[in-house]
Amino acid sequence: MGGEHFVSAAVHRRLSRAFEAAGPQDGGPVVIVGLPPGAMHELGSLALATCLRRLGADVRYLGRDLPVTSWTHAVEQLRPAAVTVSVPVASDDASARVLVEVLARTPDPPAIYVGGRGCGTDWPEELGATRLEGGVVEAARSMVAELR
Repeated sequence: MGGEHFVSAAVHRRLSRAFEAAGPQDGGPVVIVGLPPGAMHELGSLALATCLRRLGADVRYLGRDLPVTSWTHAVEQLRPAAVTVSVPVASDDASARVLVEVLARTPDPPAIYVGGRGCGTDWPEELGATRLEGGVVEAARSMVAELR
């Protein structure tokens, strides 16, 4: 268990540096990336945010365990073209569903994307969300192509 946390922390540090090194992408579509309340495993989400930024999206990475009210506040203030909700493990699925339902009801809602191993197979489309398929790079490329 300790070894897993050590490796995870090292990967997190490297991804954070890569995200910062990509720099802000002024003029690109604004995309909010983060995890729903209670979700703690953020490596996939941070990797997606880094890929999106390198592909020209103006990414605002919100991180893990973000309350629904913080998500809605960010959407209302930033008016993003899209939001991406990461669902890394099955236990995060219920809170992600609630979050997506709330985001879909915001005034002038952004495009909503969901992805991760914990994401149920049936719900994204019925809530108006697009499920991200494939690996992180493939998902980022398809998102940027749709947003341009």
